[in-house]
Amino acid sequence: MAAGQASSNDATPGKLMKVPDFGLGEITEPSLPGDVFQFNATGVHYARPASSFGATDTPYQGNFHVCKSQRDEDFRAALLIAQGSAEPDAYISVRHGSLQGPWGRLFHTENVVGTVSQSAGKVTGAAVQYGSGPGGKFRRFADGTQECWVTSPEVLTDTLVGSRYISAEGWEWDFPAEFISTPNVHATARRWSGAHAHSAMIGSGSFGINGCKLLLSTEFMGNSGFLHGYAIGRWY
Repeated sequence: MAAGQASSNDATPGKLMKVPDFGLGEITEPSLPGDVFQFNATGVHYARPASSFGATDTPYQGNFHVCKSQRDEDFRAALLIAQGSAEPDAYISVRHGSLQGPWGRLFHTENVVGTVSQSAGKVTGAAVQYGSGPGGKFRRFADGTQECWVTSPEVLTDTLVGSRYISAEGWEWDFPAEFISTPNVHATARRWSGAHAHSAMIGSGSFGINGCKLLLSTEFMGNSGFLHGYAIGRWY
């Protein structure tokens, strides 16, 4: 047809795109031998790549709707919408000359909060995770940052050390989520009984990636209060 493009790269003004050059109307799966960029047509397509995932392939082995555009053989861009489940998931990538960029996952309202995960430092899950347990609450971020916080049960002071009384046994804080290395911990105290001179300390023992000991300090024996702990560090 003289009015149609000679090929998917035919940029002659006034030419019509052929089916399936623009993808619409094509219900069969394009031949994508493990690389969506090997299929040259610009348009919207459905694809089931033949090989496993990789930088020049797809984010993972599965079915995708492919929205692809190219200026020529060396400059291409693609948006992949996964068809593996009913949950929306999409990825983007570009090829510039001989360089193939990584597949970047798009974050949206359905996946930005959830289980955070990573593989070799690359985000594979949600951006933010929130959780709680007997040891308090935690928030984990995709960049590796993690923070935990807690309020202890009521603690009483019972042992004189210098001019102050402390809770000698202390209160063992088991972090609600494990850190990869010892985090920075901050502790404060809230008065419950006794004079207004309550303070908190971090014990020298039992301090690691899983928890630490918090102690209460007051002016008089038998005074009580609550300990507030906050820890920040990295989960990977």
